[in-house]
Amino acid sequence: MINLFQMPTVKVEIGPDTHLLHGKVVEDFEEEFAKYVGATYACGVSSCTMAIYLTLTYLKHMDLKVNLPTMLPPVVANAVIHSGVKWQFIDNPGWMGNAYTLAENPILGRIVDSAQYVSKDCAKFNGAFATLFSFYPTKPIAGIDGGMIATDNVEFYRWLRKAVMNGTSGAAANSWDRPVEFPGWKAYLSTAQAMVARSLLYTWPERRARIGEIETLYSKVFHRINRGYHLYIIDVDENIGFCERMSVRGVGCGIHYYCLHKMACYAGYGAGKLSNSENACGRVVSLPFHAGLSDENVDYIIKAVRECR
Repeated sequence: MINLFQMPTVKVEIGPDTHLLHGKVVEDFEEEFAKYVGATYACGVSSCTMAIYLTLTYLKHMDLKVNLPTMLPPVVANAVIHSGVKWQFIDNPGWMGNAYTLAENPILGRIVDSAQYVSKDCAKFNGAFATLFSFYPTKPIAGIDGGMIATDNVEFYRWLRKAVMNGTSGAAANSWDRPVEFPGWKAYLSTAQAMVARSLLYTWPERRARIGEIETLYSKVFHRINRGYHLYIIDVDENIGFCERMSVRGVGCGIHYYCLHKMACYAGYGAGKLSNSENACGRVVSLPFHAGLSDENVDYIIKAVRECR
């Protein structure tokens, strides 16, 4: 079976002196990641869902304009709802596989959900107040889940450092000696999470180059411009049946994503009819798109698409 995603194979060594939750590797990874994406600061979090929630919670007193493409994983909408900000779904199926603007403020600027897009200096060039990244196992910088918030705003960064550690501050050796400044969250990036994601960051340039080669092979046949390194999406007449036919041929495909505004639990969020997304929801399909594919794999996938479309 040619899998839709390539799960990382990483060996980590945890010795008797390794702090499993707050090892120095976490701090090292935060510094290295901030430098790579072009941000002044980076704060690791337990998931990108928490990155979204914490960022919007910090800014909810501001005049935020929060728009969600309706074709998203439900965890994104859930994090936004729990943050308490006002928001709405928008008709933007073209974002898939790339970054998108999660929220905007006329003073602060943009908050970018870059969960699926990582490149050199990407946080620097998008000019955002905060850029949010995911280390979910299927993402380009994969890990044991986890995420990162990159920012140039020192006040926000200092708040985050306390927020992810249950609202505590200070460098006391014992957790019970750290003063609690506000009711925070247990939302830090753990040592094991940082070890895995850090190792994948080291290999990302090489893997990204291979993904670029695969993109070129696909694009010669499918005649589309792909905008990211996580998903390669094509249109078919009906995606569920197409995925079933591809599976019979030994190729795993995916549907990214269903329209959330059509689900009953999100019906009260004022979306109306989002025609482009509703049409795309039944047509878009993600093909295998990762550095583990050989040229022979890609040729076979292309052949299977031609037979199954």
